[in-house]
Parts: sequence; C-alpha cells; structure tokens
Amino acid sequence: MIVLLAAPGCSGDSKPPPDAGDVDTILAATSNIVFQCRAVERGFSGIDEEALDRPVDALVQAAEELDPEATFRPPQSLELDAVGDDAELSETSLREQSELAIARLEDESCSPQDAERLRDAIGD
Repeated sequence: MIVLLAAPGCSGDSKPPPDAGDVDTILAATSNIVFQCRAVERGFSGIDEEALDRPVDALVQAAEELDPEATFRPPQSLELDAVGDDAELSETSLREQSELAIARLEDESCSPQDAERLRDAIGD
C-alpha cells in the first residue's frame, strides 16, 4: 500500500503529486541509480551509461511533470524490510529521492553529468 500525503495544490506548486505508479517509478529509478553507482564505486563493474540513462531520464521526466515537494510513503513491505516491524513509516518526496540519486551520481566514478542534469530538473 502506498500512501500519498499531499493533495494537488497543497504545496503551492501547480504540478500534481505523484500517483502510485509514479511512486513506483521514482523509487525504482532511485534504487537503480544507487545500485549502479555503488557497483562502480566498489569496483564490481564499469559505468553503463545507457543503463544509467533510463533511471535518470525517469527522474528528470517525473520532475518535469510532478510536484517535487509532495510527500509519499514507500510501500510498507519495502519500508519494513529496511527498518523492522516496530519502526514508524517515513515520508519521502521526489526531491528527496532525486537528491539521494544526485549524491550517488556526483561521484567521479559514476556520472557527474547526469547529477547535474537531474539537479537542473528538480530546480536545485
């Protein structure tokens, strides 16, 4: 179950908040970027620009179409696997997920140019 926490227009932005499909796309893209950049950082693989372009493009497109400040909660099963059954579910946003991706992309061994492209898309 995905819980969206902001209604359209609540953040003062004219863009809509992400729906459940958008949330899945945002989380998958961020996870993919983190995984790929960590693999390169640890020497497991070289950077695959084509494979990295897809999740970066997905986040850039989301930033163009959606309110980056609208908060949502990750699906409960993902959240509980990461923090345990007694933890309170945390909120995140497209901006926070993009900033996480940017932090990984900025590493020189990954893709600083994609970090800049994503930063421009979310308006940092």
